[in-house]
Amino acid sequence: MTTRRIGALALAALALWPAAPAAAKFVQVRSAEACGLTACVPLPPRLVSRELSRFEGGSTGNPAVRLGPFYRLHVRPQPGPAFVFYVLASHMVVVNGQTLRVGPRAAARLGALLRELQPSPPRITGVIVGARRAANPLAYTPLLYGRQVHPPASVWNHRDVPIAIELAGETPWMGWGSAEYFPSEHLLHVPDGVWVRVSDAQAAMIAADLHPARRASGGSGGGLAVAGAIALLGAAVAGFALHRRRRPWRRPQAV
Repeated sequence: MTTRRIGALALAALALWPAAPAAAKFVQVRSAEACGLTACVPLPPRLVSRELSRFEGGSTGNPAVRLGPFYRLHVRPQPGPAFVFYVLASHMVVVNGQTLRVGPRAAARLGALLRELQPSPPRITGVIVGARRAANPLAYTPLLYGRQVHPPASVWNHRDVPIAIELAGETPWMGWGSAEYFPSEHLLHVPDGVWVRVSDAQAAMIAADLHPARRASGGSGGGLAVAGAIALLGAAVAGFALHRRRRPWRRPQAV
């Protein structure tokens, strides 16, 4: 890289430096509403503004948020494009992929305000196991809601298989990466950071989606073996019948 190039980049960085803190500021909310599956309800602007202002300091810790029903929050005014969500079960506010855990008092108040509003459930539209699309994506839903377990430290020494989860529409998990599945340990590392145990039936499903050709060849191979056995049996029966119909050769007698 040339000296002129380095100097240009440095000037550009200095020009952008004052704008960085301003971009993180939240304007005082004047109106807010939470929208669920079929309707919306208003929220107290001061409550929403107080929670959103906690993002400004950058001290939220950005905790992982588990998959679950959620609400889409619409605030006015909104400085620039933003995707704001509230995940009820984990008491999490999500803004453009950044997360914040709401305190007990605010969570109780939000729960009371949203009691009659049905949240939107996350809907899986596609699953890619390794490099192949799963035959039944919805069958992977129980895996993402599995009970949390604590894996051994040696789990990272084993081979893993990436499993990408595709969700419909705009959700708090739009920035999710791929889950990591460890076949030898029957463990799944969900993108939200939680580890879940994979049952034998679920492991068989993942293996079939990962190697569909192997499953297909196994089925056709069995059919070919049966067909071959039937053909051999038919030939043996035909040969035996021909032997029964054939008359024994006799020497002609003199007259």
